Amino acid sequence: MSKSVFKIVLTLIGFCLLAADAFAVENSRFRFMLGLSGKVNEYNQTISGNKTDFVKLSGYSTTAGGMDFAYIFENGIGLGFGSGTVKLSDDAILPTEIAIGVGGIDLSYTLGESFNMTVGATVFGNSSLSSYKISGVEYKGLYESTSKRSQSVFLNLGFSLGENWELLLGQRNYDLAVKTVNSTDSTDVKEYDAKFSVYLLGFGYRFK
Repeated sequence: MSKSVFKIVLTLIGFCLLAADAFAVENSRFRFMLGLSGKVNEYNQTISGNKTDFVKLSGYSTTAGGMDFAYIFENGIGLGFGSGTVKLSDDAILPTEIAIGVGGIDLSYTLGESFNMTVGATVFGNSSLSSYKISGVEYKGLYESTSKRSQSVFLNLGFSLGENWELLLGQRNYDLAVKTVNSTDSTDVKEYDAKFSVYLLGFGYRFK
């Protein structure tokens, strides 16, 4: 996800917030969504300026997942929390698994009622090393991680299921980066960045 796309989504949300009274939904609602599948477009590791994209290499596999929940006010403005995880693993004799997690506060706008569309973005996010395993043994505690980039944008569609419930389908695109330093060896410095999408299914409850 490029910076221009992220800025466009934030601009669109800002416009919707200014016009919130004109397009307000009728009911506030609470929503929960869980990732069913994911697609990893890039998973890069950079050491001393040399970047490797593991998605393009054989012998490695990547997975992605996530979850969202949000409260939508009657004026269509939504506040929520979204989290995602992208994981890299290999098929070596001593298999390695590296997972990067990201979470943040979301701002969104919902247009429509019985059929509705929500567009949103993470406005305060943080990425970190969530797991570093070798042969199933966790070594995350040896590394200090610093968030370098934590961006995401999302689009959800809602379909009414009777008076109070709604079915939700969505997609969230992540763009994240972290820096890790081995606490026992300060020369062991790596940067990881990843771009991935999570496809979500969920339910919402509309308050009358």
